[in-house]
Amino acid sequence: MILLSPKIKQDHVVTPLPSKKPGSLIRILANEEAWDILKDKFSFYVSHGKYCILGGHGEFESLEDLMNDLCKYGIPEGCLDASATEEEKHSIKIWV
Repeated sequence: MILLSPKIKQDHVVTPLPSKKPGSLIRILANEEAWDILKDKFSFYVSHGKYCILGGHGEFESLEDLMNDLCKYGIPEGCLDASATEEEKHSIKIWV
């Protein structure tokens, strides 16, 4: 079941989070927000209209294609910027 929280913009999906606290909710990033974190904190970039992973790990036609690859294989070692917060890392995991 997917819920939309009235306190969060409509382009943000909220889903129940399995936790010890019944009714806990977690926010899933919108694609644009996820991309901002990936490019700013995980060294992803756009080249010639394609989404790219640092170190030649892949080029993708769309953000959804990139997300599917990250779901299958994870974020390659060496892509994470030391300034990424735990919240940003966790948000990207949930987005993928």
